[in-house]
This record gives sequence, structure tokens and C-alpha cells, in this order.
Amino acid sequence: MLSIRGLPVSITKGNTMKLTTNLMTQSNYVLKAKRSYMRINVILTFDKSDADGDSQEIFNLNLPINKCERNAVEFLHKKLFHRIAKKCELYNRKKEDLIKISTCADWGQFEEVTKKESLPRLGHECKWFFGKGRSDLDLWEKKISKKYGFGESVDIALRSINSISEASQMRVIKQSAPELNLQ
Repeated sequence: MLSIRGLPVSITKGNTMKLTTNLMTQSNYVLKAKRSYMRINVILTFDKSDADGDSQEIFNLNLPINKCERNAVEFLHKKLFHRIAKKCELYNRKKEDLIKISTCADWGQFEEVTKKESLPRLGHECKWFFGKGRSDLDLWEKKISKKYGFGESVDIALRSINSISEASQMRVIKQSAPELNLQ
């Protein structure tokens, strides 16, 4: 039997070569395209408690990181929030009752793979708030809420916030991801 780089091959009609072993079972022969992931701890806070009296759901996610990620804002916008919407369904929670997403992540992994600055390094707190009647939401939070329906059934009175922090976060978001058109 013929072999190339130690893998057995056979010649078929038309002189094409065909591997005669299943590469999926021989991981040491598969081309190694190591995939990197950012581990992220998520705490979802809901306006209403569940049957056990809990108003929070806590879980971990592993978000795949591509070295070609444009920036941290777009990375989370496209990879985190749709997973959170699915988790709400999994936990039998109404995403319309979601009022806060808090995260803690291995941003060092993101920076190492992408060579881009992390969201915390850019000045974002990695927390998102939702609810109707809030005038303290930034444009990113409004866009997420509109897309996924987060906080849509919760009427929350304006809470005092640190306006410096809000302005700083909005500046980070606009500079990092102008293509999101957060006007």
C-alpha cells in the first residue's frame, strides 16, 4: 500500500489518491488549527423571581475567538447576546424580564489571539442594563434590547448613574465599532 506522510492512500480510477483511513479518529494526523475560546462568566438579573425565588441565572460560556476579530465590541455583539437569548429560553426565563447582564471574562485570551484591546481596557464595565422608561441606557444597550427584546416588559424608573462613566462607555463603543451605527 502507498503512503504519504505515514498515511495510507490508494489510487482510484482517474489516478486520484484517496486516504484509506478515517482522519477524524486519528487526531495526531489531522491538521492542527487550534481554536481559541474566551471563557466568560455571565450573571443574568431578571425583574421577576423564578419558582425557587431566584432572580438571577449564573452560567459560563466559551466564546470562539478568531484572530481576525475587528474589535472587542463587535466580538461580543455578534457572539454573546444571541447565546444569552438562548439561555433565557433554556432556563425558562422571559428575555423581556431581563434587566441586567453582568460578565467576567478572560479578556487576556482575547487580547493574545486578536492583538486588539479588550472591552475593560477600553473603559467598558462589561455590564448591560435594560428596561422601559430608562433614560440612562447607552445606544449599544438600546440596540441590544431592540434586537433581542431584553427588558421590554419591565418599566423601570430612572436610576441615578455616574454620567462620567456613561459618557466614557459610549465613547469607547463609538470608537471601537463605528459600523454598528450607534447614533
